[in-house]
Amino acid sequence: MNIRNFIRFALSLPLVCLGLGIGLAAEPQSYLLPQAGYQSGSITSGLGWTQQSGDHFVSMDVGTVVNLKAFRVGLHVPLNLRVHDGGVSDEGIIRREDWDEVSDWFRVIRFIEVGSPFTGPYYGRYGELVAATVGHGTIVDGYYNTLDPDHYQGGIQFRLDLRKYGAEFMIDNLAGPEIVGVRTFVRPLQFGKARTDILGRMAVGLTLAADLTAPHTLETNPDGSVVLDDVGLPQASREGTTLVGLDMEMPLVSTQEFHVIPYLDINNHIGHGTGGHLGLRNIWLPSSVFELTFRLEYQLLGEGYVPSYINNLYEVERFQYLGAQTKLSVLETAAPESANGVMVELGAKVFDALHLRGRYMASERNQDDAVWLQATMPYLGKVRASATYIKRNAASLEEIFDLDEALLVGDVRYRVFGPLALQVLFAREWRTSQESGTAFDTVDTWQAGLVADFKL
Repeated sequence: MNIRNFIRFALSLPLVCLGLGIGLAAEPQSYLLPQAGYQSGSITSGLGWTQQSGDHFVSMDVGTVVNLKAFRVGLHVPLNLRVHDGGVSDEGIIRREDWDEVSDWFRVIRFIEVGSPFTGPYYGRYGELVAATVGHGTIVDGYYNTLDPDHYQGGIQFRLDLRKYGAEFMIDNLAGPEIVGVRTFVRPLQFGKARTDILGRMAVGLTLAADLTAPHTLETNPDGSVVLDDVGLPQASREGTTLVGLDMEMPLVSTQEFHVIPYLDINNHIGHGTGGHLGLRNIWLPSSVFELTFRLEYQLLGEGYVPSYINNLYEVERFQYLGAQTKLSVLETAAPESANGVMVELGAKVFDALHLRGRYMASERNQDDAVWLQATMPYLGKVRASATYIKRNAASLEEIFDLDEALLVGDVRYRVFGPLALQVLFAREWRTSQESGTAFDTVDTWQAGLVADFKL
């Protein structure tokens, strides 16, 4: 896709996002769905019918979200009871994949949060990491640690900003850390007599991110299928891979209502390539009922360098990238050529009734086209819904909306009376593959049933 066509698409992106949002409205039931904020306290219980991998289950789920402003916690206990065996999974009554790893037993704690993820001096989260980003997102960008719902991981995300200096870090899984990201930053002109002008707001940061056990070569069976272990994880030889980055930002405008923040990141994927990112972030908060964010970034991509290497689909890409090979082996055997790229992102919030986020990234290389769309509308009358769509490594704009190898999650709920509502959830998700020659396949799952929300 050339840059001229990309600019045309960027100008039409607000209409794309608006089209996705019209008619949708929902409280997220999946961590892949966009978050619209937490109530002061609620208990949600559900009973429904779900289909996964050819089998059918009666699904039961009880959960709660408690918001004490500075402290928030989400708990849930999912249980799937098999009522029809499609001959794909095991024959037990309880779905084995939900509870066959030690880490699965920690899935009852969806998250524990302290502080604000956007403002304030600190923020911390344990549990499911939802679009975790380190720094400007040029290395670690929108990472989900539990992309495969059959393999739960309890990770940590933390940020601390003490005005003069600060730090942030991310760990994918406390039970067995594999992916880590750390950034430290300093505002050098805040030491001594603190300055409040533009230069005083300048920050310089250093980022170090690594996949400590990155898959390199997949193990295969004689028939060409990928070897899976006892809990269904792909097996591969492992090597560590590390990225390091130096960044600078200088907020030109920084008020309570308006922020204009240019930034520059220079990153090196050790042993593979170097890239630069020149970006501009705009945040407009004119009132509590309207928010608008805009981000535009130019990317100078060196040979062998992939932008946002640890991204929202990285849990799949590390095993399967541009075909049936691991991401690390592709960079070694078919390193991408140097190129220019662009990324644009828009976000909006209106009256807490409509939340939109849209991002598109493209370059002169085929594999860099990617889209990320999210929409949420809390209850509008009796209906609420939300949706997330992610597609990466498309070769053209036409492939961006091809559902093959894309992730799509949608949730629609209709309130019948009182706390009782009908719910339908559809997901096109990545699951480990037992029959094809790839590590993962995209499969369709759905759930329909009744849910009840009780405010505390």
